[in-house]
Amino acid sequence: MKITIKLQELLQQPENAILPISNLLSQKLAFLDCTGVIAITPEQLTLLFTSIPQNWDIQEIAEIFDFSTITQSFNHQLQEWIDQRLGGINPQIPVNSSLSSLTNSQFLDIFNFRNEVIGDYRRYIESFLKIRDEKVKAFVDNELEKGQLWTDPLVQLNPKYRPGASVTTLVQQRILHPDCTRYFSQDGKPFTFHYHQKQAFETAQRQEPYVVTTGTGSGKSLTYVVPIIDDLLHHPEIKGVRAILVYPMNALINSQEEELRKFLKQISPQQVVMNPGEWQHFEVIGLDQRGDAIAISGLNWEATGGTIDRDAYYFTDSSQKGQFTITATIGRFSVSAHVSVPPVLRRLEIIPPQIQLEPEENKTFTVIGFDQQDSQIALEKVDWKSSKGGSISRHGLFQGGYSQREVTVTASVGNIRKLAYVTLLPILRRLHISPPAVHLKPNENQTFTVIGFDQFGDEIDPGGIFWEASGGDIDQNGNFIVDFNAKGQFLVTATSRLTPKLTKNSRTLLFNVGISSKILSYFLRFLAQVQDDFITDSNTDEVSSTVAETEIDNFELELQAWITKTLIKLASRLLGFISSLCLNQATANLSASAEITVVPVLRQLEIYPAKAQIRPYESINFIVKGLDQHYYEIDVNHVN
Repeated sequence: MKITIKLQELLQQPENAILPISNLLSQKLAFLDCTGVIAITPEQLTLLFTSIPQNWDIQEIAEIFDFSTITQSFNHQLQEWIDQRLGGINPQIPVNSSLSSLTNSQFLDIFNFRNEVIGDYRRYIESFLKIRDEKVKAFVDNELEKGQLWTDPLVQLNPKYRPGASVTTLVQQRILHPDCTRYFSQDGKPFTFHYHQKQAFETAQRQEPYVVTTGTGSGKSLTYVVPIIDDLLHHPEIKGVRAILVYPMNALINSQEEELRKFLKQISPQQVVMNPGEWQHFEVIGLDQRGDAIAISGLNWEATGGTIDRDAYYFTDSSQKGQFTITATIGRFSVSAHVSVPPVLRRLEIIPPQIQLEPEENKTFTVIGFDQQDSQIALEKVDWKSSKGGSISRHGLFQGGYSQREVTVTASVGNIRKLAYVTLLPILRRLHISPPAVHLKPNENQTFTVIGFDQFGDEIDPGGIFWEASGGDIDQNGNFIVDFNAKGQFLVTATSRLTPKLTKNSRTLLFNVGISSKILSYFLRFLAQVQDDFITDSNTDEVSSTVAETEIDNFELELQAWITKTLIKLASRLLGFISSLCLNQATANLSASAEITVVPVLRQLEIYPAKAQIRPYESINFIVKGLDQHYYEIDVNHVN
């Protein structure tokens, strides 16, 4: 069963969350929903295709992408990426016709937008023009193409205005009332005004008239709103109308009224982060014309998600996620707060959920997290554990042992856990030959059978067996015939053709020791050869040396060199023996042996004496000796 994953949500995850999904895609266990994806970066494509085989063609790619949700632009990008990987040209990916018209509508291209408006306006104008004269029509069309009825787009830079001072600084300089900090702060951070706004506040404090001329979006409204509120705070005793605002249009009046409301009412908290199932109490503070708090009753509370009662207690749903707005309304006044409910891990899925493995076989498990809306969520750290009978790394690489039939793999993130189940398959671990020991005579035969046992001691098919024996011949069906002249102790051995004698870890250890010992053995042989050459050169030099060196000194040096060379050679041979032993054991297959005892049998009689001369009525005692197949004396009974 494939897991459907939304590509748009996946691309918002970190790299360590995308790589496991690539592994699932390579196993065709996941299916990508491309809804809303216009294009992705080459780095994201590289991460997505990390585990996907290089030789996958378009048909195999179609098994992991939902092409009914793909846009034309992403189709083109994906096609080029596949062509680059294959080094050739593939057939175009089919795109749902209803989605093929999608463009980058998620982003506002102001020039395209201007062209669309002009195009609509031109079609509106042309609908009134019914010109029959071809020359006049050509002239009008040419003028329309030149843009006679509309101007070219105006492109200008929005300047960065010179910074002035923060509310806190202006309060410290006694330009603004201390309570202005309450009204001109956002998320607990005081506003920082532009320099021209600061100049307006200083001029207003001096009770001087002023005119502010500056660009759009430079905060002209605050140049009079802040002084008005500052004056209300400084003179709460004055009643009646305190300020008159004159605007040229009703639309601008409504806009400025909304701007003023931001500073004349408050809701607490203004922003809050909540988890699903939690609650939060909101409070609204009303301010009068002097800026003093007044009691408010009859508020109407609304929430775009979750539920809120008339006492302003807000409760998030168990599956709630995203950004939500809490609105308190009384009359024509309203105030809003924003609630953010982040994704919360609710469950885990391990892939594969159950599997059958042989002991010491490796398998990498992958875990995926899902939030309260069953969407994939990035996992920071996964704690992997295995029950007795297996081991697992912190990256999810599992290896089973030989002691248990069933092993449980656990993935944990915080208090969220998920189990996967591993069944360890029985494999051949021991051979038993029947009969295990037998006494035979030369030329007698015996049929041997072999039984296999798994790691749990249960009988199992031994598979292909190779038979070999000493003291006679044995065929590959286990039929053994003793040699005519055989005598003594012999062995019949049954060896598995496929099953190694030792476990994988033991074989790896012995192989490494064997190779290391062989390399050291070769090195010591080379060192011994170098020393032999050095001693030969030294003896040659001694012929031309001075007679000052005594024979005793020469003898001691030669003895020391001989001892060193002998020890090196012994060490080299010992390492060679260890290497051969380890490599033989590392490559040996599972085997079992049965003992055969070939008993001695009478093959020849000898009479002593062999010739004799006797007189009549004289008697002689003859002795008979028996010889076995190896001409050793053997007891003889019942001689006639």
